Amino acid sequence: MNIAIIGLNQSGKSTIFRAVSGSQPSKDGIITVKVPDERVDKLSAIFKPKKTTYATIEFKDTNIELDEGGGFSSKTKDKIRNSDALCIVVRCFKNDAVPHPLGNLDPLRDFNEIVEELMITDMIQIEKRLERLKKESKQNSKEFLTLARLLEVLNSGKTLNQIKNITDEERKIVSGFKFLTIKPFIVVINLDEKESVDPAPLIAYLRENNYSYIKVYGKIEEEINQLDKEDRAEFMRDIGVSESIIGRLISKAYEILNLISFLTVGEDEVRAWTTPRGSSAVEAAGKIHSDIARGFIRAEVIHYDDFIREGSYKKCREKGLIRTEGKTYTVKDGDIINFRFNV
Repeated sequence: MNIAIIGLNQSGKSTIFRAVSGSQPSKDGIITVKVPDERVDKLSAIFKPKKTTYATIEFKDTNIELDEGGGFSSKTKDKIRNSDALCIVVRCFKNDAVPHPLGNLDPLRDFNEIVEELMITDMIQIEKRLERLKKESKQNSKEFLTLARLLEVLNSGKTLNQIKNITDEERKIVSGFKFLTIKPFIVVINLDEKESVDPAPLIAYLRENNYSYIKVYGKIEEEINQLDKEDRAEFMRDIGVSESIIGRLISKAYEILNLISFLTVGEDEVRAWTTPRGSSAVEAAGKIHSDIARGFIRAEVIHYDDFIREGSYKKCREKGLIRTEGKTYTVKDGDIINFRFNV
């Protein structure tokens, strides 16, 4: 899973990127962050494995460049297209030493400025494809009709991720285009702990349009994330933040991408795996290795909460808490699974 961080100049986009990365150096503006998971911590303490592996998420610090004709440049599009979601940083902090590129602070205007460029980029791409299909006399094709409908949505001022009634067939048609506004958005409202513009109008708009958002104190959270774990908790309490910026951002990412984590345990490794909510047992097995899915026999499942409450596999077996499930079992967040397979 990867997320592109974008924002207007001087929005604090790179500050947010550094806050997420902590002391970890980035490579070409890309970092891979471990997903904080107390379940992995506790299971690792119990099993004392040779290896503990957390789920990971990739963040990209993406500079915005525009084409003369409107929309994002090819360079910017290439950086964004393969992202699973977009993290849009909106400036609310006041700082005379960092002038706003548009002359004054207006968070709602800034958000709409970025979204408009995303929409223009998608519109240009759709219009070009529709022209091609017209030349091929394919105006009655499912692809043409689907793209024409998407263009209507964009022309109405809505982003493609706001469409609720898209069919599986239509989703399959558009998947290859990698439209920018079809990706889920996480809006990061970048505040200052002392002086900021009121974000209420922006928040009202985001709620009205069902966009996910978090509020952060970018600069100070960047500094906090450089500290030792013990000092970090104290400073977070001082600014009224109960969870790190990494934790809040990743929680939102899992929420908007509809993802869950299941767990595998043993003396060799304790590990968290990411899979879409609603995945079957055989689909989850495929996340580990295609051979496990191909040779799937059964899944032995116990939920994390049950395991922690009882404290051992032995007690869980005695109470009948370990279930045997087949291929079609729907995996739950926090399931501890042992896959039986034969290839």
